[in-house]
Amino acid sequence: MKLMLPYVDETVGSVLSRSARQLCLPVERLVRALTGRRVLEHPQLVANYPDLGAAFEMTPDEFLRRHTTLPYALAFVPTASRNHVWQRLVSDAHDGQSCGTALRSGLACQEYLRYCPACIEDDLVRFGETYWHRSHQLPAVTICVQHRRQLVASVVRVQSALPVVPPHELPLAVPDPSWLPASVGWGIARWSFDALHGRLDASASWSDWYLELAGRCGYLHPRRSVTSSLLTHDLQRFYGTTFLAGADCSCEPEHAWAWPGQLLHPRVRPVATPLKYILLAVFLETRPTPSCRLVDWRLRHKTTRAAVAPPRIATSVVIRQAGALVMGSSKPYTAS
Repeated sequence: MKLMLPYVDETVGSVLSRSARQLCLPVERLVRALTGRRVLEHPQLVANYPDLGAAFEMTPDEFLRRHTTLPYALAFVPTASRNHVWQRLVSDAHDGQSCGTALRSGLACQEYLRYCPACIEDDLVRFGETYWHRSHQLPAVTICVQHRRQLVASVVRVQSALPVVPPHELPLAVPDPSWLPASVGWGIARWSFDALHGRLDASASWSDWYLELAGRCGYLHPRRSVTSSLLTHDLQRFYGTTFLAGADCSCEPEHAWAWPGQLLHPRVRPVATPLKYILLAVFLETRPTPSCRLVDWRLRHKTTRAAVAPPRIATSVVIRQAGALVMGSSKPYTAS
């Protein structure tokens, strides 16, 4: 069975849909013919059957890295845990159903597949057809990194059964209005693109990096701790409650363990989606100024603190050298 090779950055759902149309086969029969497995669930962005890559002259590892969003889902996971999960996914004996379900939870806030009109034009000229791009399907990403154009939300749901039609066959649509300024949307798109393509330092201590930036911005109380509740308050104002709720990233400054504070704490391993890491990074990269003096903020909220005190982070953590991080750059990158 001869198949056309996947395009660059093509989602696994798009790969299977094009192949099924090419061979005039239902997706279930196609997957069974290629892998010998009877698989009932066929996600758009994550593959429960990485050995499918052999049909396209790729190893399971290559197929997962190039055509699924799993690299993004694991970008901020500690190295040991990430390697363990990845080995399970590429192993023939892995429990793909449970792994896939767990990792898709980090990508769940998106409802519809998106496309870039400029990418459609380029793909039609180069290939005579179009396909769904991985980098357009990441949570809260509304800008195409290649063309810097606003993405368009299609009528095709992420959870739609395969096969799905290619973007150029859909009715014309206009980009949805963004809740965020263009510069903020670009920051989210850029960070998400780098996470997807493995450009972030896998050994980075993200809490150290966030603490360094928070201290530079003025959120570090002298000789005490980072005022995480004020930082959470300002982050909420920066993005707006509507956007944060839609992205499943709501945070309340009054809550002692709101997710921005967890990401700043070096002794806590937060259960946070990649998007939360990215939103905090984009916010701190803008070099925000605290909206209130730290002393005044502490006095204002002294009587309304939650029963569980917010985490206090020693200043020694902030001034500690993080050798794996390149603090002068916009974010920790993998050494080239």
